[in-house]
Formats: sequence, C-alpha cells, structure tokens
Amino acid sequence: MTIGYDSAFVGGTIALASFKDEFHFERLSKSQINLLSANIVSCYQAGAFFGAFFAYPFGHVSMPYNSCPIRSDSWLFWTSGRVVKDMR
Repeated sequence: MTIGYDSAFVGGTIALASFKDEFHFERLSKSQINLLSANIVSCYQAGAFFGAFFAYPFGHVSMPYNSCPIRSDSWLFWTSGRVVKDMR
C-alpha cells in the first residue's frame, strides 16, 4: 500500500508545472520526456526496493532500542536539510 501511495506521489510530482520547468521539459521531444519520466520512476522504485531489502536485516539484527536513535537522527537530518533548502 505504501509503495502505491509513494508511486502516485512521484507520478504527481512529475506532472507538476514547476517540475517540468525545472527539468526543461519544453526543450525535449515527447519520446525524451517519456524516457526521462520512466527513468525517474524506475530509480524511485529501485530505491524503495533496495532500501527495504537492506533495512530489514539491519532492523532485525539490531535491537529496537539501538535503532530508535538512528531513525530519529535521520529524521532530524532530513528535516534540517529541508528547512535550509526552503530558506534559500
């Protein structure tokens, strides 16, 4: 279910005018746009698959008490980066 939600998010992002402007879709032919969109979605799906594939053994081997700080640190890192990016 999560993969379907995230895939819809990626597809919706590709359809945004700001995304098309950022990646200069107006300069590309229809076949180039299709190839670029397919590659973006494929990279997302590969990242989701391999992320889940490698995250499971890490979570299984480490005790839940040890992995909680790692998860909260990564959330803090992502949020801080997002705030800094939005400030520019």
